[in-house]
Amino acid sequence: MSSRSVVGRPPEERPGPESAPARPRGAREPVRSWALGWPARFSRAVLWPTLCEPIVRTFYSLDALGAERLSGTPAPVIFAANHCAHLDNAFIIVSLPKPWRRRLAIAAAAADIFGPRHLGLPIKGTLAQLLGNAFPFARRRGPARVDHLQSLLDQGWSVLIFPEGKLTVGGPMQPFKAGIGLVAVGSRTPVVPVRVDVLRRGPWEGGGRLSRGRVQVRFGAPMRFAADEDPEDATARLEAAVRAL
Repeated sequence: MSSRSVVGRPPEERPGPESAPARPRGAREPVRSWALGWPARFSRAVLWPTLCEPIVRTFYSLDALGAERLSGTPAPVIFAANHCAHLDNAFIIVSLPKPWRRRLAIAAAAADIFGPRHLGLPIKGTLAQLLGNAFPFARRRGPARVDHLQSLLDQGWSVLIFPEGKLTVGGPMQPFKAGIGLVAVGSRTPVVPVRVDVLRRGPWEGGGRLSRGRVQVRFGAPMRFAADEDPEDATARLEAAVRAL
């Protein structure tokens, strides 16, 4: 039979790229990772309230301020935080309202977290993926890392990033790298400034094995950036917002 349609009968619709739902502007191919799957998500939903959070609260007095500013803010967002403690990720996760914890990914230093291997196994990186939904984020500039982050945002995952690019235990806060401005402007996603302050050092900051630290986590109001804003200006605005918290 001819492939042409019969007169008076509409052509048969065939599945194809043109019939697929349009991908939002700026969207990338969906990220594929076992850490995004339901077994890992279920594990985090069980491990954080039963194991991780109790450990954090045993060794630290934790004050969370400003989390109510997330009320009414549509997800996803980018959380931009200073990096002053080994357990920054845990402090921020415990301070977040539970709905925000469930859809969070963490940009982790590729060389420091995913590079080291113990007994030939990537134990550190695997634990970071299991407990924090972490993904490798290289310090050097490059489209691949930004595409990965953008794809997570496209799928509705909020992303926690540390714009200083390195850990300074106890502070002071270091200047932000220019990459956060590029991400903020390019993604067109609200950015929530976050400040972590170690008011009293705990075991992981050299305060002693039996010491109990005190930490304060403050959330700022979500910030939005125009598509034509200079990324350097966006970086400066974000750094100033975190310092001001």
